[in-house]
Amino acid sequence: MTSMFSTKGSPQSMGNVVQRRRALNTSKFSPDMEDMRALAAATRQQLAAAQAQLASIWRQNQHSRELLANRAALVDGILRELWIALDLPPDMALVAVGGYGRGALYPASDVDFLILQP
Repeated sequence: MTSMFSTKGSPQSMGNVVQRRRALNTSKFSPDMEDMRALAAATRQQLAAAQAQLASIWRQNQHSRELLANRAALVDGILRELWIALDLPPDMALVAVGGYGRGALYPASDVDFLILQP
């Protein structure tokens, strides 16, 4: 089953920190609290809008498995965008576990993941 959500972030939603890092032309950018708050707010907005869209689609077609898979894909995309925006080291890994790791993320369930470092 393919996701209906893109994993690419729009500059308006998640890219403020990325754009600033690129503008500074540094390999490592440490965002300040203002950047972090803006990134968190943009992430919350993106997640709320996408979840509302998923709920609307589910009300129309009642395909629960599709809903669960699309919710997991949505979180995948958001976490991928955050990982890039925060410029986390490439030798670290983000590993999904639990229902999220199985690709079945129920509404109102938590998102379990591990961050592994060497």
